[in-house]
Amino acid sequence: MNDGDWEALRGSYRESKGDPDTEHAAAAADPGPTGAGLREIDEVIVGWRVWELALLPGRSPNDKTSPLILKSTFMTNDWPPGKIMTACCGKNFLRHGMHAFATRDQTQEYIRDGLKPRRRYIFGEVSLWGRVVIHEHGYRAAYAYPKRLFIPEKYRGGRDYVNELRRSYGVEVEWSA
Repeated sequence: MNDGDWEALRGSYRESKGDPDTEHAAAAADPGPTGAGLREIDEVIVGWRVWELALLPGRSPNDKTSPLILKSTFMTNDWPPGKIMTACCGKNFLRHGMHAFATRDQTQEYIRDGLKPRRRYIFGEVSLWGRVVIHEHGYRAAYAYPKRLFIPEKYRGGRDYVNELRRSYGVEVEWSA
């Protein structure tokens, strides 16, 4: 499973709630027992996400001084330090947005079952706000920024990932078993 497979995991929004091409249709939809549906929220929702640990475009993997960045595991989006990620769409919001899982366990399953093994992946909490679609297993939001990052212990040694990412993104970063 990857970012683009949310409909496969959760079922098609078109099938369950009607026409996904208008926010009005989603807002009018009965959210059901799980609270699913489109919401305009004032508070921040915290979800869980997986990122690939990458270098700035054009940098050599052997250059240990090149800054690290977070990258989407499915889309080609970089998550630049200090920049709020914004959904790429307006009226087709129900098809796009910044995705997040609802639980930490889901990130672990995603890493274990759905990713290319030779890349470096980290996971963490992500703050989500603005228009938010709430699914049974996660969220899709208009805006997102990392809140706290966890780096698997297997990456310990060599680079100082914790302090590099802490300085770059200005968030808590820690090692995780």
